[in-house]
Amino acid sequence: MASDGAVNTAREFFGSALYESNAAHARASLGDVPATDEGLRMLAANGNWSEVLALARKLDAQVAAKAQWHPTRYATVSLTTPACVTDSICTATEKGTEAGQAAHSSSTAASSSCSSASPGDLGAVAPPLPTDAAVWNARLPYLLVQVTANLKMRRIVDARRIIDGLGDVEGEGFRHPVTGESFAPFSLRLIAALLPLYSGVPMVAQKKLYALLEECLLRERQCGEALREEHASGSSADNAMNAGAVKRLWCMWTQRVFRVQRTLLHVHVHTSQQSLARCVIEQALRIDDMWHKTFHLLSDDLYQLRHALHLQQVVCLALHIGDAQRAGEVHQAIRQMLIDLEAPSTPAPEAVLTNCALLALIVMSCDAFSAVFRGDFCEAVKLFRDVVARCGEAKKALMPEGLTGGSDEDLTSAADGTISERTLRWWVLQGICAHAQVSQVTCMAYCSDTEPERSMQDMCKTMEDYAKAEPQVLCNSDPFVESIVRLYALAGERRTNLERFSDLLEVFRCDRSSLPSLEALV
Repeated sequence: MASDGAVNTAREFFGSALYESNAAHARASLGDVPATDEGLRMLAANGNWSEVLALARKLDAQVAAKAQWHPTRYATVSLTTPACVTDSICTATEKGTEAGQAAHSSSTAASSSCSSASPGDLGAVAPPLPTDAAVWNARLPYLLVQVTANLKMRRIVDARRIIDGLGDVEGEGFRHPVTGESFAPFSLRLIAALLPLYSGVPMVAQKKLYALLEECLLRERQCGEALREEHASGSSADNAMNAGAVKRLWCMWTQRVFRVQRTLLHVHVHTSQQSLARCVIEQALRIDDMWHKTFHLLSDDLYQLRHALHLQQVVCLALHIGDAQRAGEVHQAIRQMLIDLEAPSTPAPEAVLTNCALLALIVMSCDAFSAVFRGDFCEAVKLFRDVVARCGEAKKALMPEGLTGGSDEDLTSAADGTISERTLRWWVLQGICAHAQVSQVTCMAYCSDTEPERSMQDMCKTMEDYAKAEPQVLCNSDPFVESIVRLYALAGERRTNLERFSDLLEVFRCDRSSLPSLEALV
């Protein structure tokens, strides 16, 4: 629960009526959740990263002790290369390795026979790990959670300390002695490769990320070749089972390629390597198209929406590096996608979340970014304000039907971890709105004829008005939080403003100890 002081600040800032209508936020704390993997997920969903960190440390210590006494329980790892999978050493469900998932404890004996295979199995199991590796295999998912929690709180030094304590995540100590495959969670490997960027050695991060990308591309190619061989060798039940396993691996490695590419794009933009950034994003677009045609995991409508968002990123990057011609070409491509769509024949609340409605907002945003590039900041402010207004109208249309995503219940995923298409579309709408709000206020600084002090006050008031309209949503928007913190730092009374904003975040975002240092965001 938020402290009384934070609640009083929020009441004063929003007014009692507005506060009461927005502050119904049941936040789980460490004492409210079980000391299990599910407890970690519940705390993370509430943004209580300091308590996530505490529970992850506790679970890490517990599983480390268990693994020392019973290493065979943690010695099972899934294979991720197609050659090993189709050899069918034996099958078992693949261990998850994403951030926030808990350590995998398999009771399947290493000597399980191949006859236990089933078509639903995701991968093959390697020979058992030696004791030291089994202990690491048990602990790594919890260490990943600790790293993630520290990064969420912007505690880069603490996250780096955990990574450094592991040694070389890509070294032999974290690879299977027989297969040579890494058993470290992929998210941990990705973070370990990226962290040098925040330690002042971006070229080290870049080198590690390209090495990781090379491995992902190699595995992806191997999966594609193996799948073609399986299809060419006949249509027996065994071939069908192998083909299914290989295709799932292929999908996994392709998704990992995307993740590394997005991380590399961030590094290249951060280090002003414009040509490399453009190369990475264009390559990602080509792979994304092939990925959709091969796996078809998204509906055509959702893929079109995601593709339009990717194209918007290309427009922004092209404008950032001064390539107006490329930006114009891609901008026109998005506009043509909108022209080719037919508007819904009957208005309905859900119509504001259709591709037609969302692509129209994307096109308007690109119009505004183009105005910024031309130096027409007043036109950009008008366009961004129009985007915000249309997003607001869309949210009002959703309210009577209870379709907004402003509550915890609306935004939680299903029990199986999936998220509804409507929720995804609402997030797109909110993302467009939040970025337009931030961009509008940024442009205001360049087109105001008033004195700087008055202009800064107007910008702060605009951001605060947006926050008052949707405190639950915008206090959880990183771009919005970072922008308003910078404005407060420039507007005078820095300490007072940041203290007040910390109180608002405590009420509407997470517990006080989980907040990043606002001073560090300036």
